[in-house]
Amino acid sequence: MNIWIRIAIGFPYLLFRLSSIPYPTLVLGVSPGGIAEMAITAKVLQLGAPMVTSFQVARMVFVLVLTGPLYQSAARLLRVS
Repeated sequence: MNIWIRIAIGFPYLLFRLSSIPYPTLVLGVSPGGIAEMAITAKVLQLGAPMVTSFQVARMVFVLVLTGPLYQSAARLLRVS
């Protein structure tokens, strides 16, 4: 089984065990995809659409904040002198 699939199943399960949020809501919340698509899917499945949206927004902010510094660090490490 692919490592990313294991993470996509395992991380929501860990959050489920630590919180009272339903597992299907957490799976949609941490799944890669557009915010609109995940929110619509959650609404149609009658899951916590606001929770899914907030997870997706947090994921996007996390990626946007870390991408620049990670790229700069990688560029410094890979720079040939």
